[in-house]
Amino acid sequence: ALPIGGRSLYALPPPPAGVVAPPRHHHRRVLDPSGERRATPDFVPARRLSEFLCPEPEPLEQEPPSRTLVNPLPGDARGAVRELAAGRIGADRRDELLLATSEAVTNALLHGTKPVTVRIWDGAERLLVVVHDRGRGPADPLAGLVLGRGFGGRGLWIAHQLELDVALRVAGDGFSVRLGTTGRAPALAAV
Repeated sequence: ALPIGGRSLYALPPPPAGVVAPPRHHHRRVLDPSGERRATPDFVPARRLSEFLCPEPEPLEQEPPSRTLVNPLPGDARGAVRELAAGRIGADRRDELLLATSEAVTNALLHGTKPVTVRIWDGAERLLVVVHDRGRGPADPLAGLVLGRGFGGRGLWIAHQLELDVALRVAGDGFSVRLGTTGRAPALAAV
């Protein structure tokens, strides 16, 4: 079990059974309608937080990516994001996505298993970046959610502090960091 406690968003009011069923087996105890804590009979401990969170699929990922880079340097990935962000998202959100992309690519190259693949999708008002490597991802189940001790280990944490959609995924083919942002670029004022 992970060293995190707190009341789940599923607590009140009771959501439909189809919403509760998927994550319920990762909760050691649940509150019943009377407010009493009861053991979850089908509890399965998550080995990593990414298994617990189970990020929702991103609709853009159902389409072919606009750009795919294999084993890119962080600067190459930033350049591709910058180019595809032009006119789609504002400068602040673009810069946040550039920073998080650079951190994710650097982590994949330093700590992951090659090949490292960066896929970028550009929707009308959305940009999505997925950095994938063939490794198992961070050993620390709280990576990116709490500030690491000492020097280094802050890239995923920084990404979570930004106004981005951040999802960590572990699958049979490796580890992915998914970064998304939405926001129309500000209109230029007529002079």
